[in-house]
Amino acid sequence: ERVVEERVVVFGQWPGVLRAVEAVLAQAALPALSLVGRSLEGRLDALRRFGRPGEPRLLLLSSDTHASGINLQCARHCVLVHPYCPDVRSVAALRSRSLDEARAYELQAIGRLRRFPQLRPVAVHRMYVRGTVEEDLLASQGALDS
Repeated sequence: ERVVEERVVVFGQWPGVLRAVEAVLAQAALPALSLVGRSLEGRLDALRRFGRPGEPRLLLLSSDTHASGINLQCARHCVLVHPYCPDVRSVAALRSRSLDEARAYELQAIGRLRRFPQLRPVAVHRMYVRGTVEEDLLASQGALDS
């Protein structure tokens, strides 16, 4: 029986969150590649390794800096660690600003996986903390309906 090596791309907005995810993955003995905080050469090496058999199947990216221009169609799973939040200083500013920007960043991230020659369905996994502004943000985007 053939074992399929599913590849997973994890997007987070803040480097500290991605480092925390990386630490949890390391504790669980799940190797991951990361583009966060690396040199250009290091990022290119991580991208090359991500598509190769026998290499780590998890890739951590910043939704701010890596959500566009990278083709990751070798992956089938997109994890959004938290809702994208526009850079605002107050809740009032967040409400007055269009949530379209946040949705556009998330769609851009998902689009890294959903592009030619990707022929398989891409699963999108959204993580959030219940009872927080994250849940409110996703509900206002309609992301909790599905």
